[in-house]
Amino acid sequence: MSATAGHEKIGAVQAEAERWSAEEVLRWGLAEFHPRAAIASSFGAEDVALIDARTFVCSHWTRISFSRKPMN
Repeated sequence: MSATAGHEKIGAVQAEAERWSAEEVLRWGLAEFHPRAAIASSFGAEDVALIDARTFVCSHWTRISFSRKPMN
């Protein structure tokens, strides 16, 4: 999916997503942009909360990298 197509998908659901919970937004984003979806973290409080939410939303996606290089 191109970046433009991704932006169009986000724009199409943006108003509706304003009413979604954090888990619903995460579930939508991971489902729509899999397998290119990624979560970056500096392990601050917000990032840890996002990682925790992702565990409940998509527990089968467990690939983790501590490298600075992109994962293929």
